[in-house]
Amino acid sequence: SMHFRAVSISVALASATISQAQVCTQQINRLNPATAWSGIALEGDTLVAVGGAGIARAPVIFERASATSPFEFVDEIPQEMLGCPLQPIRLDGDTLAIAEPISLNSNLLPTGRVLMYKRVAGSWVLDASLEDPQTTNGPNHEGFGFAIALDGDRLVVGNTAPSRPSAEFERVAGVWRYKQHLPATDDALRNSIDLEGDYLVLGGDNGSIFRRGYAPDEWILEERVDLPMGSLSEGFGTSLFGGSAVLGGGTTVEVRRRDAGTATWPVSHTIDFAAFDAASIVDDVELHGDDLFVTTSFPLVPQREGWIHHYRLGASSTPVLVQRWQEPDRYHNFGLRVTDHELAFMSLLFTSSGSSILIRNLNCDIEGSPTCVYPRANSTGHAARLDVLGSSSLAAGDASLTASGLPTGSFGMFLTGRFLGVSFFPGGSGGVLCLSQGARYSQPGMVQLADHSGTCLLYT
Repeated sequence: SMHFRAVSISVALASATISQAQVCTQQINRLNPATAWSGIALEGDTLVAVGGAGIARAPVIFERASATSPFEFVDEIPQEMLGCPLQPIRLDGDTLAIAEPISLNSNLLPTGRVLMYKRVAGSWVLDASLEDPQTTNGPNHEGFGFAIALDGDRLVVGNTAPSRPSAEFERVAGVWRYKQHLPATDDALRNSIDLEGDYLVLGGDNGSIFRRGYAPDEWILEERVDLPMGSLSEGFGTSLFGGSAVLGGGTTVEVRRRDAGTATWPVSHTIDFAAFDAASIVDDVELHGDDLFVTTSFPLVPQREGWIHHYRLGASSTPVLVQRWQEPDRYHNFGLRVTDHELAFMSLLFTSSGSSILIRNLNCDIEGSPTCVYPRANSTGHAARLDVLGSSSLAAGDASLTASGLPTGSFGMFLTGRFLGVSFFPGGSGGVLCLSQGARYSQPGMVQLADHSGTCLLYT
């Protein structure tokens, strides 16, 4: 008997229902390139997304009944936005912040702003529109909101305008107000920010880690970080969790842990992705406990799929690779959001120029191992993919397997195995068999011809 745990679901902007015991992977597509997703936020059973590079587009709310159910479209927030290729979003309880680094103010001049919403009786209502009070409106004001961080009643907003440091806002008696600008650094860019408790990390042309001082309005710079950025990087990715800071840029990711005695942040772990692939650069990083997630892409290599890497931090200075994988036909993965049990991110698509939101349940069985997760390209030039759709309950008996990305008209054979394994070039093939104690799937349909779309479908 077989017990399928991986479940893949595609939904549009409408409700989708499927009988299942556990959702392991959910995919929410926007195939129109004019409405590509540009920002997401995830907390609990609420997912907020916004999309619309170059057009007005309202934020979209998805919710689910439980942690094991799929997200379903609920509503749109009635707020027209100019639409930016990148719109950072942060969600904290009943507070939602959505940045527009490029928008128009009441005088129809370019500006940047952050829209603050609050959830009231299940509906999201606009609470405030925040702008940088110290920057003159105009072309140099674009970029306010290129990165944001939200923690309770505090919001820090990055500003890519020349010579303008990041700004801090706070909510007092239910009202958002400007508080201060952070100490100036020599960063030309501040395109990644994370805030947790009394610590703040900024990423741009270099990295900065701040601690809130004893005076209530004081931020103290504790560490400057310079990574070998290279010519391909647009700046740092940053993340904070439990006294550890992650900074990634170019081909390098560093984890730094605070030494309370010296008030410094020495390096505890380092990853050099140039050793994995010299053409890759770091797009985004996210730390949750001892689990570190990194996305990398290949900006100078057309039609090459990006990678998602999952590491676990331990005593060694080299993190342990848990899993790395590629999403087929997706070349750029970004906007990482991690909770206790799942990972969400956005992906840009090759074929449609649209984008997807992917949510993966981290409690599901890991498919493959660090030595058996490198799909090999076939004669189409890309690797094939196997997806499982249906229930994780054996008794339900409603799972289906879809093999896609196959050469048209090629033979396909489904194999099973009770354990993971690694066999290189089995039976004279050019791939890697990741099964042991395996056999052919001895049911009707075990051998098929790939159809015109390069797909074989098996109902189990």
